[in-house]
Amino acid sequence: MDEVLHGEVGIRSRFSAGRIREIMRGLTPRQQGYVAKYGFEHFNRIGAFSVHEPLTEWIMGKINPPFSEFRINADKTIVFSKPLVQKILGVPTGGRPFVLHGQKSDKIKELRDLYLNNGLRATIPHCVSLLKNNEDEESFMRTFLLIALAAVLTPTTGNTIDLDYLWAFEDMSKVQDLDWAGHITEHLMDEVQKFQYKSREEKMRDFWVGGCLPLLTIAYMDHLDLPRGRIVDHEINYSVPRICHVSKDDFQFAAIADLHRQHFKFATFGILPFRDRTPYTDNPVTDTEVAEDDLRILSNDQVLSGQWELVEVHEQKIDELVKETQPEALGFAEASIDHFRLGRTDISSNQGTKKTASCERGSSSHCRNTAKAAVTPSSSEKSGYIVNFHAHMR
Repeated sequence: MDEVLHGEVGIRSRFSAGRIREIMRGLTPRQQGYVAKYGFEHFNRIGAFSVHEPLTEWIMGKINPPFSEFRINADKTIVFSKPLVQKILGVPTGGRPFVLHGQKSDKIKELRDLYLNNGLRATIPHCVSLLKNNEDEESFMRTFLLIALAAVLTPTTGNTIDLDYLWAFEDMSKVQDLDWAGHITEHLMDEVQKFQYKSREEKMRDFWVGGCLPLLTIAYMDHLDLPRGRIVDHEINYSVPRICHVSKDDFQFAAIADLHRQHFKFATFGILPFRDRTPYTDNPVTDTEVAEDDLRILSNDQVLSGQWELVEVHEQKIDELVKETQPEALGFAEASIDHFRLGRTDISSNQGTKKTASCERGSSSHCRNTAKAAVTPSSSEKSGYIVNFHAHMR
């Protein structure tokens, strides 16, 4: 998974999960209590990841911003709804719109002066310094949320705090009532639209893009039917909030698995189908899933003489049916080999089961017999399911 991928445009992002983790580690117990009270306690568990630029760039090219929708075709569509955003970011579920403008009251002027610090811009390092030894709940949480927005939730293209949020945070008692998911999505789609215009119309390359870009990548990755049982097995933890359970290795694994290898100058993706269950469906997958293939896909060193393959079997009946039918199938396979040695190539049993054997000789006089057996009606009727076995013998 160390393959280096490059995007067609080349994007950069100010998103920084590491900055929030570092801030959370330096908080006092009282400050951590404030963060938990406002519904952001999970920020101390944000995963160790950054923006996967090539995959994210490709995803942005497939999004229709006015509809907040990713679409390749009818079977591969993602709508960035409020519930999806909440499950990814874990933000409060309020519905009050963010107000980012208004009259400059005395309080707003005072707050602007505090964060500007006699400068032209409110820098993130200065705001971080304001958190130290600040035990006042309202003042601390206002500063903390301004940093969280700038670093994770609604990053801009500059390393600064957006003071337009002061109007939304003027009354801190109403912060949890805000429409966090709706605002974050709206901000992100605005940034996606800017990216599309700059890359397609202005043909720009290597530029900064704002917004919570990993939200796009996490949602897309969670919808992919990722391969299992390859050379490198990888575990995907689908617990929510997703932002606390993803890693940079998850993004790279998904990118390599979904990579379209017909393009060599830059990476394109989209070859994998979507899975039926995601963390966002009515019957969500919410635990760790180990990347492993089903029983029909085996590596060369796993295929042994007499290895059986289940083609159609109800998953709850696998163990029961294998125990019941394997002796019969194995006995048939041995019989097929004996008949082949006698020159017989087609034998009918009194049970109506057809048996065939074929031999292919190579340069080393290597003979491979392939025997196929179907479960007798008496066996299959017991469970109501059909089982097919294939035996490969060398």
